[in-house]
Amino acid sequence: MDDHLIIFVIGIILLLSLHTTYAQEYLIPLDTIDLQGKQVVIYQNNIWQELPAEDPLLADARAADTLGIFTRNWERSSIYAYSQNGLGHTIPEAILLVLADSNRKFELPYYGKILSGFGWRGGRTHDGLDLDLEKGQPIKAAFDGKVRYARYHNNGYGNLVIIRHFNGLETFYAHLSAIHVEPDQMVKAEQIIGTGGSTGSTYHGAHLHFETRWYDLPFDPLSIIDYENECLVSDTVVLTPEDFKPSQPSKAARNLQPLAQQNPYLTENLPVENVPPEKEPQQEVPRTYTVRKGDSLYKIARNYNTTIEQLCEINNMDPHTVLKIGRKIKVY
Repeated sequence: MDDHLIIFVIGIILLLSLHTTYAQEYLIPLDTIDLQGKQVVIYQNNIWQELPAEDPLLADARAADTLGIFTRNWERSSIYAYSQNGLGHTIPEAILLVLADSNRKFELPYYGKILSGFGWRGGRTHDGLDLDLEKGQPIKAAFDGKVRYARYHNNGYGNLVIIRHFNGLETFYAHLSAIHVEPDQMVKAEQIIGTGGSTGSTYHGAHLHFETRWYDLPFDPLSIIDYENECLVSDTVVLTPEDFKPSQPSKAARNLQPLAQQNPYLTENLPVENVPPEKEPQQEVPRTYTVRKGDSLYKIARNYNTTIEQLCEINNMDPHTVLKIGRKIKVY
C-alpha cells in the first residue's frame, strides 16, 4: 500500500477516535426518567444510558443525611431522645402519620401470642405488646429507618434496639438474646435486627416487648397495627391523645378484645335475669354507634367484634376515611 494512503487511513482513524471520545465525555444529559423501574439518563442526540441499580440502604442513608429527624435529638446512650422521662411534649389533638407508601412498607416484627398489651399491669403502665416466642427467634424491623440505640439497658429492657423511622416514630424491641445491628445503621422493614430472648427484667420468660413511640411518648401499637391480620390498620393514620392513655388492663389485649369498652346497653351484655321478655317479632333496626373523640375504625370494629371491612361495607365508606366526631356508624 502506498505510504501516503496508509498515512491518510491512520489519520481518519485518529479523527474518528477523537470524535467518539469527545462525544462520550462532553455529552450533556437532558433528563433522567424512570423506565420499567430502572433509572435512564437521556443525553443529546437521543443517546441514553441505564444507571446501575442503587443499594436501597445507601439511598436511605443519603436521604437520612438531609432529614433533621435523624440528626436532631439523636441520643445513642439513652432510651429518651427528647426528654429525661418521655414527658417533654404535649400531645396535640390529632397527629397525622404516613406509615407506609409505594416506597416504604411495614413488617410485623414477630407474630406470636399476645401475653400483655398496652395498659395497666400491677399498678404500673405497660407501654407496649409482649409477644410469646422461643429464644433465638428472628426479630424484624417494623419500618425502614435508622438505629438510634442498640445496647444492653440496665433498667428492665435488657438487650434493646430502638429504631427511628422516616415519619419520626420510634419502635422499641426489648429482651433480645442477641443484637444484630449497630447505632447509626440504616435498616429496611423486614430486616432481622436481633433474636428474641429474656434479657432484662421480664415476667413471661422469653418474649419480645415491642413499643411504638412518638417523641418519647409510648402509644398503643394496636392503634396502628391490625395484629390479627399482620398488617397496618391503614397506611395513613391519625393518632389522638386517647391512643396514649392506658385505659384498660394490659391483659385485655391478649384476645384483641378490650375488657372495659363493651357497650353495657347492648342486650347480649345484660345478665340473663335482666333480659326483658321477648316481644312480638319486629323488623330489625341496625345498631349504630356515635363516633367520639379518639375513635378509629379499628377501635370500633374491635369493640363490636367485627372487622374494618364489614364496617366499611355496611356504611358504604372507604377504610381510610377520617371519622368525624358525632357521626353515626352502623355496627350491625
